[in-house]
Amino acid sequence: MRFYFLVPGLLDSPSPQKIRELAPALATLLARASVAPERSYSLESWIAQRFSQVENDETFPLAAIASCAEQIADSSAANWLRADPVHLSVNRDRVVLLDASQLEITIAESKALILSMQMHFANDGLTFSAPDPNRWYVASDKPIAIRTHPVSHVRGRNVANYWFDGVDRALWQTRLSEIQMLLHAHPVNEAREAAGQLAINGMWFWGEGKAPNFIKHDYTQIVANNVLIAGIAKLTATRFIETSQFRWDEVTPRRAENTLAVLDQLDVSAAYGEWQAWQTALMAMDQNWFAPAYAALKKGQLTAIKIYAPNKEHGKTFSISRIDQLKFWRRLQIT
Repeated sequence: MRFYFLVPGLLDSPSPQKIRELAPALATLLARASVAPERSYSLESWIAQRFSQVENDETFPLAAIASCAEQIADSSAANWLRADPVHLSVNRDRVVLLDASQLEITIAESKALILSMQMHFANDGLTFSAPDPNRWYVASDKPIAIRTHPVSHVRGRNVANYWFDGVDRALWQTRLSEIQMLLHAHPVNEAREAAGQLAINGMWFWGEGKAPNFIKHDYTQIVANNVLIAGIAKLTATRFIETSQFRWDEVTPRRAENTLAVLDQLDVSAAYGEWQAWQTALMAMDQNWFAPAYAALKKGQLTAIKIYAPNKEHGKTFSISRIDQLKFWRRLQIT
């Protein structure tokens, strides 16, 4: 049995020493592994490359795939975009995007804002929905001819470097401007600002396209707490397990020949430089995932472990077999 980990944000560690101190099992696995460059630089780009054989996430319909795992009334729509709620912070000559993870949006706020969007665009063939306060969608009865960037690429950064492009760029920019004006004067935001909270003053469109007819992968089961991964599992009829429901005592050589576990808890903390939260998440990962995986490797329950660590500057893939785990003389090298 082979176990694959996808861990975006791992190589954003302030220093290799932090991994040694906080995650000794992970540090041992990384030190004894064979290392290769990782072409992808984010969770979404990794998914696009592995599941569709394309070079980047701009040609993979991420929103349509994710919608398959959501409870959305109009889930039969053909053309999809994520339309996630954000706060756009003007800072001198920069506009920095803060995503929903920083906003603490309530269900009531989400419903009220989505209703306003739906009423405003009622004659445009658009259907807005919010299956979760942090995840918003828009379905269109016409093709969506823009190219976008996932919100994970933009959060904490200047949006000027990530505006969308494409044939319908002007149309969707106009819609975005209308949305910003609606949000600016909305009672939800007036109440949030009065309470000292950040306003939900924008949307970020991303993941455009139609659900694919075919997705290929070799995983017997997928473990994650991520709606995009859940959508892939549903479209491919692959066994899907929420991370909180996974049990190491069920791992045997006869079960789950290829398991992919997506651990994305570090990604948001790294994007915003929240290093205390990053360290806390890493310690929990080591205890709940890497220490049991290393023990299973030594016992022969696993034949190999692979850790994918996408990163914009120096992504790496770490591969370790049962033989590799005996190479005690190796030292951790992640930079």
